[in-house]
Amino acid sequence: MKVILDGHMVGTKEGGNARYVQNLYKALFDRRDIDVVLYTGDKNEGNLYRLCVGLPNMARKIHADIIHSTYISPFLKTTKTVITVHDFSFYRYPKFFTLREQIIFSTLLPWSINNADAIIVPTEFVKEESLEFSPKMANKTGVIHDASDPVFTTISKKKYSQYLIEKFYLKKKYYLCLSSVNPKKNIEAIIQGVRLLREHYSDFELVIAGVLPHGFDKSSVPPWVRILGFVSDHDLAMLYNGCEVFIYLPLYEGFGLPVLEALQSGAKVIGSRIPPICEVGGNAVTMVDPNSIGELVQVLKKLTTSSQTPKQQMLRRAVVKKYSWQKTADETVKIYKKILQ
Repeated sequence: MKVILDGHMVGTKEGGNARYVQNLYKALFDRRDIDVVLYTGDKNEGNLYRLCVGLPNMARKIHADIIHSTYISPFLKTTKTVITVHDFSFYRYPKFFTLREQIIFSTLLPWSINNADAIIVPTEFVKEESLEFSPKMANKTGVIHDASDPVFTTISKKKYSQYLIEKFYLKKKYYLCLSSVNPKKNIEAIIQGVRLLREHYSDFELVIAGVLPHGFDKSSVPPWVRILGFVSDHDLAMLYNGCEVFIYLPLYEGFGLPVLEALQSGAKVIGSRIPPICEVGGNAVTMVDPNSIGELVQVLKKLTTSSQTPKQQMLRRAVVKKYSWQKTADETVKIYKKILQ
C-alpha cells in the first residue's frame, strides 16, 4: 500500500497542521504494511499547482493508492483520497479569517469532503460539528486523536532555568500562553487577567510565544508582557517546564494540542471550558470560561499559590498516557486499509 501524505506546510511555521503531518509521517515511516511518501513540493509553488499538478503527478509516478491531505484534496482524483479536517472554526468564526481563506473553505472544502473516500477528525466534538456543517461526512468520518511530540517532556529545573536565562533572559516567574495570527487564541483576555492578578503578584511576567493576531495593537502591551515570537519545539518544551501556569483560552478549538504538550511537560494548565479541551484534557486541566476574566483571575491565584498534588500528577500522567503518535498511526492505517478493500 503506497500513500502520499501532503506535507506542503512542513517547515513553514504553520503550527498545528504542520505538526500533525510531520509527526504522522514519522509514525508511519517505519511500518512494514505501508509505504508512505511525504510530498513537500517546491516551496515556491502555489497551492493551485500543488493540487492540480504536483500531487496528481506524484501519484501517477509512484502508482500511489491513496493521497492523504489536510482539508483540501487534489482537484483531479487519480487515487483514493483521505482528508483530515482539524476543526470548523472558519464556519463558526468567519471574521477571524481573510476573505481569501473564507472563499477557499466555503468552496473547496465542501468539494473535498464530497469527493473524499474517508475523513479524519481529531475529536468527537469536531465530528458533531461536521454533522451540522457537512452532513455528507456522517458515514465516512472517523475520530482519531492527535498526540504530542516526544520532545515535550519533563526537564530538570537546573537545565531549563539556565537555558531560559541564556536564551530569553527569563529570570522572573512567568505565566505562559501561545498566540497565532488567528484571534481565536483570546490573547487579550489573558493579558487582562494577568494584569488584574499582578495587583497581588506583581513579580510575575506573562510570556507569549508565537506571532500576534491580526490587528493586535502591540503598542498597548505592558512592559511585563514578553513577546517571543515564533519559538522552536525545543524552546517551547523549556518554556512549558519553566512556567508557573500555562494558560490556554481559545474561543474555539478542534483538539487543543498545546494542552497536551504542556501536560506532557509537567505544567499546571488552565484551559477553556469548551468541549474539545474538556474531551482532551479531562480532570488534569483546570477549566474556566474563556469569556470570564474574573474566573481566570480566581483560578490563576489559586494555582499560583499551590503545588501539584500527587493526585493531580496522577491525573496528568493518565491523560498523557492516552495519546501517542503510534496509536494515531495505527488508527490511520486502519482507515487506509478499509477504503482499499
